[in-house]
Amino acid sequence: MPFPSLLKQSCHLDGRSTSAVKAYDEPSESDRYDMIRTYFQMLIGEELPDATGKMKQFASWFTHGVPGGAGLRKEIYDSKTAPEILTRVEEFFEARLGKDPTVLMVY
Repeated sequence: MPFPSLLKQSCHLDGRSTSAVKAYDEPSESDRYDMIRTYFQMLIGEELPDATGKMKQFASWFTHGVPGGAGLRKEIYDSKTAPEILTRVEEFFEARLGKDPTVLMVY
């Protein structure tokens, strides 16, 4: 499942009322990495002309609250191409999480 934290959040809805929402788990850094990496790979694969802009916008949302996220956002905003942005994200999270981006599952 590509977006486990979204499922976790949706499972916390109170069954008695759709307006009553219980607290949900904050996505882990690993969840954030999986979401952002999957989305960026899809944008690159679709060869959308505005992929770079979409990636920069998405990165600002999904790196908010991540320690060191401001530095990553600056690197992303300074990047010129979609593959360069994906590389910056992979390097950042690989260093933080100790993962090898070449072995992560692509959805």
